Amino acid sequence: LSLVWLLLMTLAICLIICAGSMIVMCLVTKTSIQDHLKAMGKPLYMAFATGDAIPTIPYLTDNLHTHHGINRTVSNTILPISISLFNYDGVILLALSFIGAASIYDVALQPGTVATALLITFLLSTSYSDIMTSSYLIVLLLEPFGLPAEAMVAMLIPLNPVLDAVFTATKVYPVCVTAAIMSKHMDEVHQ
Repeated sequence: LSLVWLLLMTLAICLIICAGSMIVMCLVTKTSIQDHLKAMGKPLYMAFATGDAIPTIPYLTDNLHTHHGINRTVSNTILPISISLFNYDGVILLALSFIGAASIYDVALQPGTVATALLITFLLSTSYSDIMTSSYLIVLLLEPFGLPAEAMVAMLIPLNPVLDAVFTATKVYPVCVTAAIMSKHMDEVHQ
């Protein structure tokens, strides 16, 4: 039951991030949701299917310019840097590992403990690449709070294919929003 709960919470958070990003993207670029989804379909499918955001960069650059009017120079700069450096997906994974382990082992979490864990999660996520190689990060996060990290790593291994694909698709959307906001700002500055 706890494994299912962890998976559903992860999917819910990722859907919220994608929906929020889509709304912001449509507002910033003045694009309808239907047109936006048509334009973003291929890059998001590629991100989900491959579990890697890097191959989506050429498609994203082209689609953002063609369908959303985003400056190609901005997208050529923002997309590769953001996709390779910022790991939003790692924050979600580590935070859910912490909260999931605490709930599985009936450990009461105080607000200060949760805040500290989230700060540690954010700092550790900068070196995250995927679930299999981030197991040491989960240990670093859980052990100081007395939570059994090995159990959490063992629970995440079977979920790796699903979570990696979802995290990668989720990672692409906020990066596109960043490019759209930067492009709009540059257009305003140049006018």
